Amino acid sequence: MEPPAAAAAQVETDDQTALLNKPKNKGGNSNLASAGFNIINSIIGSGVIGLPYSMKEAGFPLGVLLLFVVAYITDYSIILLIKGGNLSSTKTYQELVRKTYGFGGYLILSTLQFLYPFIETDDQTALLNKPKNKGGNSNLASAGFNIINSIIGSGVIGLPYSMKEAGFPLGVLLLFVVAYITDYSIILLIKGGNLSSTKTYQELVRKTYGFGGYLILSTLQFLYPFIAMISYNIITGDTLTKVFQRIPGVGLDNVLIDRHFIILLTTIIFTLPVSLYRDIAKLGKVSLLSLILTIVILIIVIVRTVTFSPQVPKSENAWIFAKSNAVQAIGVMSFAFVCHHNSFLIYGSLEEPTLKNWSQVTHMSVALALIISVAFAASGYMTFTGYTEGDIFENYCRDDNLATFGRFCYGVTVILTFPLECFVTREVIANVFFHGNLSTVLHVFVTVVIIAVATGISLVYDCLGIVLELNFMLQTVKMNLTWDQYKPHLRLNTGTIQEGSAGKVDLEADEE
Repeated sequence: MEPPAAAAAQVETDDQTALLNKPKNKGGNSNLASAGFNIINSIIGSGVIGLPYSMKEAGFPLGVLLLFVVAYITDYSIILLIKGGNLSSTKTYQELVRKTYGFGGYLILSTLQFLYPFIETDDQTALLNKPKNKGGNSNLASAGFNIINSIIGSGVIGLPYSMKEAGFPLGVLLLFVVAYITDYSIILLIKGGNLSSTKTYQELVRKTYGFGGYLILSTLQFLYPFIAMISYNIITGDTLTKVFQRIPGVGLDNVLIDRHFIILLTTIIFTLPVSLYRDIAKLGKVSLLSLILTIVILIIVIVRTVTFSPQVPKSENAWIFAKSNAVQAIGVMSFAFVCHHNSFLIYGSLEEPTLKNWSQVTHMSVALALIISVAFAASGYMTFTGYTEGDIFENYCRDDNLATFGRFCYGVTVILTFPLECFVTREVIANVFFHGNLSTVLHVFVTVVIIAVATGISLVYDCLGIVLELNFMLQTVKMNLTWDQYKPHLRLNTGTIQEGSAGKVDLEADEE
């Protein structure tokens, strides 16, 4: 029999030695570096973003000290956990607690250990993990085209005028600011919607501000796109009739120069049938066509910058950094970049509606819209400087065939933007009166009524200024725009450049 002293010598009192002698065949496949990376990722994967805030709350010197204390406690405790597991021959956290605190402790720990990783405290991570089966049919490109169309579909035409009002350097800077605010705010809207488990702008406001806020927002969200639809019809009628006048053989008595006929024709042939779609994803190709036409218009404006700029005398203080009407310029820019009212619709149409995808498509769409907007604004303003009209095409003469083609492209672009606004108005009515669900019959009926009323008003009122004034009041950014902004739409032919008469510029109507 072995002596007691020898037996005692075989029983290790140093638990660390026992831990180090764990059999190799029970291990995994991680080397030290791989295991270390997993630990580091588990520690600083998401929580690191809030550490600067902790310095603010604790005070910087104490905050740094506390970081060292927390790091030491973390280091000591996770080693102690594994040490305890090896000493008790347990392989999991739950087994260790069960052996220490019994079945009651085991149940409590199991529940907490399940809930902690399951319920994310980082809202961005929670937003990214929204189930895929709640998505729609839009890929990122299609959704992006809808956002771009909503931004630059019609408002881009007034951006050169905003450079005139703000001053060119400040105007370009303001465009970047407005684009950034647009990008940030529409992402914030969707983020708030996901965090509050709401799927529409109206639901989000109701959860935040109650029923009163819900009613106010519903009214504004209906009126803004509805009035935009009216203005689009008026612009279509006024723009396309000017284009058709240039067709040989089309006289003053021809039906093609009757704005009422043009509005009814475009409504029946295009805007009504397309607006009857239920899925906004189907507007992706329509928005792509609108984007292509906008780029064509931009190319036309750039060409005319090259050909006309030397003939136009530059106005006084044309390149001054800032002017007194900068606030009005912000109103024009914000009108061009407003797309918040249909953000939830486009987001919900994504095949995989997550914040990551929405952020990606928003960043790309707003960036492309900004590039086009800056190029358009700069080209238009550099051509006419202080003589720039609110509608840049009013600066070109009627017999300029290239500008006439640009007018045609703009008229079609406005028509292509119309259905996006109709989708929003219909959604508001569906949410307020039908709990968000419309049968096929109701869907058709509500769509026809909305378009019929909008078309009827646009046939009766041909003054775009009144319509736009009312719509500007309903914008998120409420700015006071002067009557001069709308003059170009209300008069026939103002400041023009007569092609072929180099150096002769007719600008008598511009210095009113």
